[in-house]
Amino acid sequence: MAPILDDLAGNDFAMARVVELCRKIADKDFPLLILGETGVGKDTLARAVHTASNRSRKPFVAFNCAAIPSTLLASELFGYAPGTFTDGAKSGYAGKLVESGGGTFFLDEIGDMPLDMQAYLLRVLEERSVNPLGCNKSIPLDIRFISATHCDLLGLVAQGRFRQDLYYRISGVRVMLPALRMRQDLGHVIDRMTAEEAKVQGKDITLSSRARDIMCRHDWPGNFRELKNLLRVTISSCERPQITVADLPHPLVEFASGSYPC
Repeated sequence: MAPILDDLAGNDFAMARVVELCRKIADKDFPLLILGETGVGKDTLARAVHTASNRSRKPFVAFNCAAIPSTLLASELFGYAPGTFTDGAKSGYAGKLVESGGGTFFLDEIGDMPLDMQAYLLRVLEERSVNPLGCNKSIPLDIRFISATHCDLLGLVAQGRFRQDLYYRISGVRVMLPALRMRQDLGHVIDRMTAEEAKVQGKDITLSSRARDIMCRHDWPGNFRELKNLLRVTISSCERPQITVADLPHPLVEFASGSYPC
């Protein structure tokens, strides 16, 4: 099910402001840059903005720069003409940008994009068209660009590892997602995600108040991704109707620096 923008705010003030701004610009074609730690929900926010926009019936295409080998980035992103590569598709390949036509193109972990690819992407953004590799013909693009990264892009600019002109091109609107440990509604988030995971696993299970307190004390460096993985394993292995401190991973309990009975 597609994420709903208003559902992401919860009871956290910082997140509510992010959602409010995203709602205002959902139907605008301003480039959106989503910043935040790994696992904080940048992909979820991008999908929610797409769902709330007038492009919602068109494709949402996500492309993770960190997950694709640098040798394949150009062909995957921009596509290629027939016969360009001996081991490529005989009919060529449209590329992720063209595949997202009319919809939203989400460029995740843009801070990991090589400099030569950054120059090509800048031209695509400026001209709103793409030239597949091995092709002289430009293909017009009607897409909304959303980018995301956990990196300090201005720091990378200062180091010469990220183009300054591209930074200002992708950051028409910038939002910073709060880390999970900083959210004012952390307890509520933990309860909601526990209920969601329990439902997925077909279990009727809750958290004890002390287990919940321990989880609220944790730093969650992996944010939502770490919390989801912990709940998946804990709920799966728990054979009682309530998760207690004894069911939690020992390092997490140690971090809370408290000694709690089960």
